[in-house]
Amino acid sequence: MQIKIFTVAYNDQKQTFDTTEMDNFLADKNVLATERHFIKIFDLYVWTIAVEYEWKNAIQRREAYKAQNELEQTLISWRNALAKKKGIPPYLIATNKQIIDMAQKKPKTLKGLEAIRGYGSKKIEEYGKQIIEIVLKHTEDGESGKL
Repeated sequence: MQIKIFTVAYNDQKQTFDTTEMDNFLADKNVLATERHFIKIFDLYVWTIAVEYEWKNAIQRREAYKAQNELEQTLISWRNALAKKKGIPPYLIATNKQIIDMAQKKPKTLKGLEAIRGYGSKKIEEYGKQIIEIVLKHTEDGESGKL
């Protein structure tokens, strides 16, 4: 969140307040809140407008992070449940770093899992289909995939 203050003066030629500077500035931003005051500076009446804003792509980044975090949590839950069932430490199925990489890269094929550092053919053969199923379910319906 950021704040910018504008002073908008009356334009005699246009017979209106000239908001061009403010409009141009806000073209690629989302306005979160505003506060305005009509004041007199010497013989000139102006609007002062405080605008709280964020960049438009900030919302997209936040949504992407939220989706990635949900996928991470789903993969961690799957890994921990499987490790408990098998009686092995969770990191033998996938390390936290590998889980994070999976959530970021969202591999949709067994070949795609090869891009996960340290996730070799043995693990891909044993766990790959389950991971791909989780990733696909998560990316198809926009919700966390639950097994």
